[in-house]
Amino acid sequence: MRLPDAINFTNSVFSPAVASDGSIYFMAATGEGGKFQLYCSQFQNRAYQPAKPLSFSPGKFSDVDLTVAPDQSFIVFSSNRPPESQSLGLFIVYRKHGVWGEPVDLGSDVNSMGDIIEAKLGPDGHTLYFANNFVVPPAYPKSASSAQEGLRNMQSWNNGLSNIWKIDLAPWLSTVHEPVIGNAADALPKPGDEHARTEAGIWAAEDHWSLEATGDTAFLREFLLTNYRSVDAGGSGVHNREIFPKG
Repeated sequence: MRLPDAINFTNSVFSPAVASDGSIYFMAATGEGGKFQLYCSQFQNRAYQPAKPLSFSPGKFSDVDLTVAPDQSFIVFSSNRPPESQSLGLFIVYRKHGVWGEPVDLGSDVNSMGDIIEAKLGPDGHTLYFANNFVVPPAYPKSASSAQEGLRNMQSWNNGLSNIWKIDLAPWLSTVHEPVIGNAADALPKPGDEHARTEAGIWAAEDHWSLEATGDTAFLREFLLTNYRSVDAGGSGVHNREIFPKG
């Protein structure tokens, strides 16, 4: 099925990324001299709204291949904007209170590999996969066995063609989701504290948690649904799942 003209408004629409609410992010060659810009078409009232360029992507640089967090709290994309003017490097940008901030370069430890493209966020919400043709240099001094291993690698993957690499975004997400990365259980309201509620829409009941139908943060909700027993709460209230310890 072809998506509507709200998204396909030009003949150069590429690299879609879909948020949990159905909104679609993508790139289109509408910038200066045909440079790529990043766009979003919000999915509202069961329809895609006219796509709008993201505020941090004005078309002065080549911004490509974005991936978006399910809750739209951050985006990672490739760009040749400073300081990566010689190649496409990875940048992360955060959204707070519905407003996108300024992109942050992921730094030389990541972006020294040359052009990095096709960034994709893994299902855990913090592992980032991307494509790059980086060649791992040989280590010296060499032994006979290390030379043979290097030759095998050259004949298989370490040959200058694109491979899939991954990094953990947790260090860059700690300022945004500090209670969640590595400490999801500690960030939950304690059962019995009926007045506690997290931004993820999680309420503490006497011996279990309740999830609202919607929430601002996906990480805690995913942690609960993955690690605990979930049942339908039913009814017409705002809570639609009840979560109990397994067992």
